[in-house]
Amino acid sequence: MSKEHKSSHKLNLEIIEISVLLIGILLVYLTSLYDYLLFHSIAEIFSIVIAGGVFLVGWNSRKYMKNSFFSILGVSSLFIGIIDVIHTLAYPGLPIFEDWGTNLATSLWIAARYLQAGSCVFASLMIKRSVKSIFLPIFYLIISIILIVLIFTNSFPICYIDGIGLTSFKIVSEYVINFILLTCLLIIIKNRVDFDKKVFYLIITSIIATMIAELAFTFYFGAYEFPNFIGHIFKIIAFFLLYKAIIQIGIEEPFDLLFRKIKRSELELRNIIKHSGAGITMIDKKGTYLLVNKKAAEELGGNPEDFIGKTLHDVFPEKIANEFLISNRESINNGTSRAYQRTFDLHAGRKTYWIVEQPIEDVDAKYSALLSVATDITEKIKSESLLQEAELRYRTTFEQFPDGIVILDPETFRAVEFNDVVCNILGYSRDEFQKLQINDYDMTENTEETKAHVEKLLREGRDDFETKFRRKNGEIIDVFVTAKVIKLSGRIFFQSTFRDITERKKAEEKIRNLSKFPSENPNPVLRINNKLVIYTNKMGRELFNIEEGSPTPKILKDSINRVLSKKVNIDLEVNLNGRTYTLVVTPVKNVDYVNIYGLDITERKRAEERLSQLISTVSHELRTPITVLLMSMEYLTKHKDVLNEDLEEKLMDGISKNIHLLNDLAEDILTISRIDENRLELEWKEYKPLEIINEILYLMEPIGQEKNIDFEVNVDDNILLRGDPKRIDQVFRIIIDNTIKYSEEYSKVKIKSIDNYQGKYNLNGKSGVLLQFKDSGRGISKEDLPHIFERFFRSSNVIEIAGTGLGLAIAKDIIDAHKGSIIVESELGKGTTFHLFLPY
Repeated sequence: MSKEHKSSHKLNLEIIEISVLLIGILLVYLTSLYDYLLFHSIAEIFSIVIAGGVFLVGWNSRKYMKNSFFSILGVSSLFIGIIDVIHTLAYPGLPIFEDWGTNLATSLWIAARYLQAGSCVFASLMIKRSVKSIFLPIFYLIISIILIVLIFTNSFPICYIDGIGLTSFKIVSEYVINFILLTCLLIIIKNRVDFDKKVFYLIITSIIATMIAELAFTFYFGAYEFPNFIGHIFKIIAFFLLYKAIIQIGIEEPFDLLFRKIKRSELELRNIIKHSGAGITMIDKKGTYLLVNKKAAEELGGNPEDFIGKTLHDVFPEKIANEFLISNRESINNGTSRAYQRTFDLHAGRKTYWIVEQPIEDVDAKYSALLSVATDITEKIKSESLLQEAELRYRTTFEQFPDGIVILDPETFRAVEFNDVVCNILGYSRDEFQKLQINDYDMTENTEETKAHVEKLLREGRDDFETKFRRKNGEIIDVFVTAKVIKLSGRIFFQSTFRDITERKKAEEKIRNLSKFPSENPNPVLRINNKLVIYTNKMGRELFNIEEGSPTPKILKDSINRVLSKKVNIDLEVNLNGRTYTLVVTPVKNVDYVNIYGLDITERKRAEERLSQLISTVSHELRTPITVLLMSMEYLTKHKDVLNEDLEEKLMDGISKNIHLLNDLAEDILTISRIDENRLELEWKEYKPLEIINEILYLMEPIGQEKNIDFEVNVDDNILLRGDPKRIDQVFRIIIDNTIKYSEEYSKVKIKSIDNYQGKYNLNGKSGVLLQFKDSGRGISKEDLPHIFERFFRSSNVIEIAGTGLGLAIAKDIIDAHKGSIIVESELGKGTTFHLFLPY
């Protein structure tokens, strides 16, 4: 069944259900004309039955839920239904509680509604939390018994006086209940992302209907009057919506609602384990391997499948295996985790690891296995291994970009370097592609076009265009190319990134054929001849400031005339109101007008610009340290006869510094990539800034002592903030590292805090803390200061000091993610002060 047919089918069912509800309300209304008591009983029984259904769904779904929202609604509905049953039996006219008068039924009503409103707020507060389900029935049983006893012992406030009507307590209670329901409504709206969209709207509407019903119950004098009737009608509507939200959707679509996040989390966990840089294993009490990831298998000398099912005695010598078996059983039996450092002689050589072990629970909540994460922390690595690791990092960064990257020799137009994405897109092996010229796969290129592209590149430094590539199997694909001029070892090369846009072109083709519901299209749709506008939708009206009958916009005239004269489609890119649109101008057969279909491509253009800029900068930044490493290694290899101890030490020191620079650059680039792709996830926790600062100063103490730098810390230990402590640690570490690197010997660095700061460095006026890091170092010039947070920017007076130029850019992005601000003040030769404002 197609999606359109399913959507139509669901719409028809919705119409039928609404029709049944309206007919039901009409029939219930007719029963009120015959006998109001019958009407009341039907209305209450309807809500009681639904309350029982809500209980069954909420109670039976508790084991699948991470929060207690539906469990609380379910359990509370059972006891609300019980009180409503007694209320129905106590209603005036039924021969059950004849001597009690109207007050009994009214008091039971108010008690049930207080319980309903309070449970609604309680449930909404538990959207992101959970309580033990076993306590809920006990809690509500106690509350219900207390309410019923208070009412039947006349200890509950009087709600109705026969002959007079509603008491002040009853009327005020209805307004208090509405206020409680309004609070619940606002909390649910705030947490709407945790609900299925349909369930969210149904619950919200149900609460509003309940509030209207409560208002109606403040206006009646007698139990059979019209406001009482209206209140029960809206109660029927409210419980019908609750039935739709919880019972019907809970039965028809339970797994879509419950397991959507579980499946995503499981997939993310599998990918993390598979691609983790640490060795991860899971072993049961008998010492049998249940899980071995790729990294662990490599260290042990095989593939993951080689170890699954094997025991510790199959992998390690007997003494080590027995030792591990005893300690593992102890950790599993006691349910205790541990972390330790150990050195092994493995297939990969002698290495030292930091090992973290955590017992894992089975489905019965019993510890049955031990998960181990082993991180290689070996410090003594030969210079050749360091060089290979640096090259691997560069290659990984190059290969992991989602688009094809080719560096072309402008003399031969052959690729001197390219990533595997290029081969995947075009279907060639690396050896095959390396032998090709651009004309072998770019089917639209000819000598004149190539010459034009080269001239534009040399003149402007960049060229963006769309073209068609021919894959090895003959398939034609559309690609978007961004070409730039780069310099490598003093020579000019052309760096091209290209993206397969075949699917996007197909989507644009659909736009050309768009004719149904153009007025509802969020993109511009127009019909224009060479004189006036025949039709425009809302977006076209706003973009071009036109109405139907307006003169043809000047920006479109030339394109329209070309289409009308040549009868061909034209793609046009325009910038309007700060946004970029691609317009497809299409002729219509046998008429003198064209159809224009637009698509907002602003975000795509920005993403392409960021990606291209990052690739170009990374290629340049990585080349310099790698070139130094290659030259140093070549000198060490070929000139051993002229080496002395001092020269060798200088070369090895240069190699070490450039290796660390490559490592820092790769880590910074990965962080920048996560920021640009909105994948920088924050783990929000409470933390103390002073604890983080003290830990950083402790770790950096040896570096500071080399320059005899004195740190003066004046940060209040009572300051408690909420954010991601690891990311805040990263920011503080970047700034403190800069103060050390750029300060003179025997200087002082001051770190202070100002609580409840509301000064000029608090840009958004929120409540929070200002942290100041002040040094008396070399400072920053006025010319460099505006660029200090730009990526890869380094001040002109610190070129001789190693650095990536990404630290402060990353720090600013992290502070922005915390809704804070970072401002720098500096005077050349006198020092620099960083002002960090962090909201509570």
